[in-house]
Amino acid sequence: MKHAGLEEHAIALSLQRALLGAVTANLRAVSFKLHDSTIHVDFIYDGDPAPEDVESAQIAVSEVISDFPDANAIECLRRVDAPAAVPVLGGRLVFARKEPLRP
Repeated sequence: MKHAGLEEHAIALSLQRALLGAVTANLRAVSFKLHDSTIHVDFIYDGDPAPEDVESAQIAVSEVISDFPDANAIECLRRVDAPAAVPVLGGRLVFARKEPLRP
């Protein structure tokens, strides 16, 4: 899908590339949604994100924005402890860690 000249598949690939080396043990999922020229990126953590997690998320989003200079980005870091389900936020999932199946 294309919004304001931005293509979701290109953003998804950019975000996956930006996550290389940035995924920490407590990162459960990353998704994004596009609204006009704003990319909303959601990072879901198991436990409170540490300062290093916040920095890694900000760097990843900055790398995505460098690929799309006409876009804006908003990152949101959320705490959702396992075994609670990762919320479906209506975006496109680009990362999900392997977790045990819930009964």
